Amino acid sequence: MTPLPQPMTSRERLLATLRGQEPDRVPVVPDVSNMMPCRYTGKPYWEVYVNNNPPMWRAHIALQQRFGYDMILSGDLGASPDDPPAESRIISTDEEQWVVEKTIHTAQGNLSTITAYPRARSPWNIKPLITDPEAEIPALLATLTDPWRKSTSHATEVRQAVGDKGIIRVTVSVPLAWWLYARLHMD
Repeated sequence: MTPLPQPMTSRERLLATLRGQEPDRVPVVPDVSNMMPCRYTGKPYWEVYVNNNPPMWRAHIALQQRFGYDMILSGDLGASPDDPPAESRIISTDEEQWVVEKTIHTAQGNLSTITAYPRARSPWNIKPLITDPEAEIPALLATLTDPWRKSTSHATEVRQAVGDKGIIRVTVSVPLAWWLYARLHMD
Protein backbone atom coordinates (compact mmCIF):
# COMPACT_ATOMS: atom_id res chain seq x y z
CA MET A 1 0.00 0.00 0.00
CA THR A 2 1.28 3.46 -0.93
CA PRO A 3 1.70 5.76 2.07
CA LEU A 4 -0.42 8.90 2.13
CA PRO A 5 1.44 12.09 1.28
CA GLN A 6 2.24 14.46 4.12
CA PRO A 7 -0.37 17.23 4.52
CA MET A 8 0.64 20.43 2.73
CA THR A 9 -0.29 24.04 3.31
CA SER A 10 -2.31 25.68 0.56
CA ARG A 11 0.82 27.48 -0.59
CA GLU A 12 2.87 24.26 -0.76
CA ARG A 13 0.02 22.46 -2.56
CA LEU A 14 -0.37 25.15 -5.21
CA LEU A 15 3.37 25.53 -5.79
CA ALA A 16 3.81 21.74 -6.09
CA THR A 17 1.02 21.62 -8.65
CA LEU A 18 2.47 24.51 -10.66
CA ARG A 19 5.87 22.77 -10.66
CA GLY A 20 4.34 19.54 -11.96
CA GLN A 21 4.93 17.74 -8.66
CA GLU A 22 2.39 15.61 -6.84
CA PRO A 23 0.42 17.54 -4.20
CA ASP A 24 -1.16 15.91 -1.15
CA ARG A 25 -4.56 16.40 -2.80
CA VAL A 26 -6.11 18.24 -5.72
CA PRO A 27 -6.05 22.00 -5.05
CA VAL A 28 -9.46 23.64 -4.69
CA VAL A 29 -9.36 27.16 -6.16
CA PRO A 30 -12.89 28.50 -6.73
CA ASP A 31 -13.44 31.60 -8.83
CA VAL A 32 -15.08 33.79 -6.21
CA SER A 33 -14.67 37.01 -8.26
CA ASN A 34 -15.03 40.13 -6.12
CA MET A 35 -18.72 39.68 -5.37
CA MET A 36 -18.42 36.95 -2.74
CA PRO A 37 -15.68 38.73 -0.76
CA CYS A 38 -17.75 41.93 -0.83
CA ARG A 39 -20.93 40.15 0.24
CA TYR A 40 -19.24 38.36 3.14
CA THR A 41 -17.94 41.63 4.62
CA GLY A 42 -21.57 42.43 5.41
CA LYS A 43 -20.98 45.99 4.22
CA PRO A 44 -22.37 47.88 1.25
CA TYR A 45 -20.16 47.12 -1.75
CA TRP A 46 -19.08 50.77 -2.02
CA GLU A 47 -17.32 50.40 1.32
CA VAL A 48 -14.95 47.88 -0.26
CA TYR A 49 -14.72 49.30 -3.79
CA VAL A 50 -14.65 53.03 -2.98
CA ASN A 51 -13.49 53.33 0.64
CA ASN A 52 -11.17 50.29 0.71
CA ASN A 53 -12.88 49.26 3.96
CA PRO A 54 -11.52 46.62 3.89
CA PRO A 55 -9.28 46.59 0.83
CA MET A 56 -10.53 44.01 -1.67
CA TRP A 57 -7.51 41.77 -1.14
CA ARG A 58 -8.21 41.63 2.62
CA ALA A 59 -11.84 40.71 1.88
CA HIS A 60 -10.54 37.85 -0.30
CA ILE A 61 -8.30 36.61 2.54
CA ALA A 62 -11.21 36.75 5.01
CA LEU A 63 -13.37 34.70 2.62
CA GLN A 64 -10.61 32.12 2.22
CA GLN A 65 -10.28 31.85 5.99
CA ARG A 66 -14.03 31.32 6.27
CA PHE A 67 -14.23 28.54 3.65
CA GLY A 68 -10.69 27.11 3.68
CA TYR A 69 -10.03 26.78 -0.07
CA ASP A 70 -6.64 27.09 -1.75
CA MET A 71 -6.26 30.73 -2.74
CA ILE A 72 -4.64 32.36 -5.75
CA LEU A 73 -4.91 36.10 -5.13
CA SER A 74 -3.95 38.97 -7.40
CA GLY A 75 -1.44 41.43 -6.01
CA ASP A 76 -1.40 44.44 -8.30
CA LEU A 77 1.69 46.46 -9.04
CA GLY A 78 1.67 49.91 -7.53
CA ALA A 79 2.13 53.29 -9.12
CA SER A 80 5.23 54.49 -10.89
CA PRO A 81 6.82 57.89 -10.19
CA ASP A 82 6.09 58.69 -13.85
CA ASP A 83 2.34 58.05 -13.61
CA PRO A 84 0.07 61.05 -14.01
CA PRO A 85 -1.90 61.88 -10.86
CA ALA A 86 -5.35 60.37 -10.41
CA GLU A 87 -8.22 61.22 -8.11
CA SER A 88 -11.67 59.96 -7.17
CA ARG A 89 -14.65 62.17 -6.35
CA ILE A 90 -17.97 61.02 -4.96
CA ILE A 91 -20.71 62.59 -7.08
CA SER A 92 -23.75 61.28 -5.21
CA THR A 93 -24.76 58.88 -2.47
CA ASP A 94 -28.02 57.41 -1.28
CA GLU A 95 -29.15 54.26 0.53
CA GLU A 96 -28.92 52.10 -2.59
CA GLN A 97 -25.99 53.41 -4.61
CA TRP A 98 -22.94 55.63 -4.74
CA VAL A 99 -21.77 57.30 -7.96
CA VAL A 100 -18.06 58.07 -8.25
CA GLU A 101 -16.02 59.94 -10.85
CA LYS A 102 -12.40 58.88 -11.29
CA THR A 103 -10.07 61.20 -13.19
CA ILE A 104 -6.54 60.78 -14.53
CA HIS A 105 -4.82 64.15 -15.01
CA THR A 106 -2.35 63.87 -17.89
CA ALA A 107 -0.27 66.60 -19.51
CA GLN A 108 -2.37 65.94 -22.63
CA GLY A 109 -5.73 66.38 -20.91
CA ASN A 110 -7.92 64.59 -18.40
CA LEU A 111 -9.56 61.19 -18.77
CA SER A 112 -12.47 60.37 -16.51
CA THR A 113 -14.95 57.61 -15.89
CA ILE A 114 -18.14 57.58 -13.83
CA THR A 115 -19.10 54.38 -12.04
CA ALA A 116 -22.19 53.35 -10.08
CA TYR A 117 -21.55 51.26 -6.96
CA PRO A 118 -24.82 49.60 -5.87
CA ARG A 119 -25.26 48.44 -2.28
CA ALA A 120 -25.10 44.70 -3.06
CA ARG A 121 -24.37 44.25 -6.77
CA SER A 122 -21.48 44.60 -9.19
CA PRO A 123 -20.35 48.12 -10.01
CA TRP A 124 -21.06 49.33 -13.53
CA ASN A 125 -19.80 52.19 -15.67
CA ILE A 126 -22.12 55.07 -16.40
CA LYS A 127 -19.48 56.91 -18.45
CA PRO A 128 -16.52 55.05 -19.98
CA LEU A 129 -12.98 56.37 -19.63
CA ILE A 130 -12.72 56.99 -23.39
CA THR A 131 -15.66 58.73 -25.06
CA ASP A 132 -13.94 60.41 -28.04
CA PRO A 133 -11.06 58.14 -29.12
CA GLU A 134 -9.58 60.48 -31.72
CA ALA A 135 -9.46 63.48 -29.37
CA GLU A 136 -8.39 61.47 -26.30
CA ILE A 137 -5.56 59.41 -27.83
CA PRO A 138 -2.82 61.85 -26.67
CA ALA A 139 -4.11 61.68 -23.07
CA LEU A 140 -4.41 57.90 -23.30
CA LEU A 141 -0.81 57.60 -24.54
CA ALA A 142 0.34 59.76 -21.60
CA THR A 143 -0.84 56.99 -19.24
CA LEU A 144 1.56 54.46 -20.80
CA THR A 145 4.47 54.81 -18.42
CA ASP A 146 7.35 52.36 -18.00
CA PRO A 147 6.00 49.19 -16.29
CA TRP A 148 9.48 48.41 -14.92
CA ARG A 149 9.20 51.45 -12.66
CA LYS A 150 5.98 50.29 -10.97
CA SER A 151 6.17 49.81 -7.21
CA THR A 152 6.09 46.25 -5.88
CA SER A 153 5.42 47.25 -2.25
CA HIS A 154 1.68 46.53 -2.52
CA ALA A 155 2.29 43.04 -3.92
CA THR A 156 4.80 42.39 -1.13
CA GLU A 157 2.25 43.46 1.52
CA VAL A 158 -0.40 41.16 0.00
CA ARG A 159 2.08 38.25 -0.18
CA GLN A 160 2.95 38.64 3.50
CA ALA A 161 -0.73 38.73 4.48
CA VAL A 162 -1.56 35.63 2.40
CA GLY A 163 1.23 33.63 4.08
CA ASP A 164 0.74 29.87 3.70
CA LYS A 165 -2.97 30.23 2.79
CA GLY A 166 -2.15 30.44 -0.91
CA ILE A 167 -0.11 32.24 -3.52
CA ILE A 168 -0.34 35.62 -5.18
CA ARG A 169 -0.01 36.41 -8.83
CA VAL A 170 1.12 39.78 -10.02
CA THR A 171 -0.09 40.82 -13.42
CA VAL A 172 0.94 43.57 -15.75
CA SER A 173 -2.46 44.65 -17.02
CA VAL A 174 -3.22 46.32 -20.28
CA PRO A 175 -2.91 50.05 -19.56
CA LEU A 176 -6.57 51.01 -19.30
CA ALA A 177 -7.40 48.02 -17.10
CA TRP A 178 -4.61 48.94 -14.70
CA TRP A 179 -5.83 52.53 -14.50
CA LEU A 180 -9.46 51.52 -14.04
CA TYR A 181 -9.05 48.68 -11.56
CA ALA A 182 -5.77 49.15 -9.73
CA ARG A 183 -4.26 52.62 -9.88
CA LEU A 184 -7.36 54.55 -8.96
CA HIS A 185 -7.70 52.55 -5.72
CA MET A 186 -4.21 53.47 -4.53
CA ASP A 187 -4.69 57.13 -3.67
